[in-house]
Amino acid sequence: MTLRHVATGMQDQILTDQPNPTSVLLDSGVSIRPLILRSLGWTGAARGVAAVGVVVRYVIFARLLSPFDFGVVGAANLAYSVLSALTNPYFDSALVAQHDEIVPYLDTVWLTMLIQALIIWIGLFVCALPLSTFFHIPGAFRAFWAIGAVALLTAVRSPASGSQIYRKMDFRISFVLTLAEQLGGFASGLAGIAFFGDWRGLMIAMYGDTIARSVFTYWYFPYWPRFQFDVARFRKMFSYGKWLTVRKVADYLCHNLDNLVVGHLLGARVLGEYQMAFRLGQMPATEIGNVAALVAFPLVSRISNERSQRWRFYLWISGALASVGIFYALFLLRFGTPLVTATVGVKWLGAMPAIKLLCWYGVGQGLLIVGTHFLDGLGKPGASFSASLLGIATLSVLIYPLTLRYGAVGAAFAAIISVFLPVPMIFKLCRAATKRDI
Repeated sequence: MTLRHVATGMQDQILTDQPNPTSVLLDSGVSIRPLILRSLGWTGAARGVAAVGVVVRYVIFARLLSPFDFGVVGAANLAYSVLSALTNPYFDSALVAQHDEIVPYLDTVWLTMLIQALIIWIGLFVCALPLSTFFHIPGAFRAFWAIGAVALLTAVRSPASGSQIYRKMDFRISFVLTLAEQLGGFASGLAGIAFFGDWRGLMIAMYGDTIARSVFTYWYFPYWPRFQFDVARFRKMFSYGKWLTVRKVADYLCHNLDNLVVGHLLGARVLGEYQMAFRLGQMPATEIGNVAALVAFPLVSRISNERSQRWRFYLWISGALASVGIFYALFLLRFGTPLVTATVGVKWLGAMPAIKLLCWYGVGQGLLIVGTHFLDGLGKPGASFSASLLGIATLSVLIYPLTLRYGAVGAAFAAIISVFLPVPMIFKLCRAATKRDI
């Protein structure tokens, strides 16, 4: 089946909210196992393509560039992510969770995302010099200017793309978008590194994957937005999205405060090594968690009346995730050093002490991802916020003294503690969701 065949079949339905056969089946009590398996299959394929693409890019680009170059882009990406987390209203998630027709909301969503992107770009442009001083890279302050363009390229994608994939649960589209993204990023990044020979090549890779994904969203979701803003619809979406914004900010800080402290205290080279350790250490458990979360979010909301089914689904995913994560952690403890040497080269062996700790981080992180999306799918985004607060509070207390005393290893240890402490709380919240409203 060609991309055009898939697109033609979807375009007549994707921008209308006619009754979905899948919804009817779920509401009538028919087994949801085929839907789960099909959704997990396509989502797993998409995440698999993303994981392979990231690994290939890291292996090849890391051999061509230095840890310092990765640290520069990592610092710029941290600043970009902070502003994105603080300003993102998560309207895509709000549209997935509601039952209204969503086409009238799309112009408001698109315009809101464009305003958010402009805020991010202006903030990074104005703060480039102080940010470069904070991360000890004054000669590379233009990296903060450059990454602001990513926000604009992301905002111009089709406003229907983010929500309709999950509402229709057609994850084939997600697979194609991810494949285009990875191919575009790899090709443009390789050309950029060959031309510039430094961190600017990595920035070109980010432009390439963002442009490729944005272009393909209009192939599948050909809705051309207009400059129209509806205050009432904005308020309705914001009433749901505000909880996700608050929690995502807490999640972001919990997952990136260590990067900020490492970059500030230890510099760009160590930050590059630390982020490489994170990338290698948290796979594949985090990837499995992301796959399960993408399916669980829309699916759990449809089986909210089948409490035993949703609990079994949660236990099955969590058990499989933990098993794979533990096996991978044991593998890295035994073969991590020769693996790093054979892939990215001996210049990255400074990341090995952190890798040996962060391989356990992925297990806890994956369990948290599954649990929080499970609760979001039930329309309870505030329920898991307390777990996020526990994680960020723990990391805030531990990260600075441990990093100052033990360097990157101390930061990794603080991250592991912060991600495992909320796991029992998330488990309890998910268990309660199968018995009563929370």
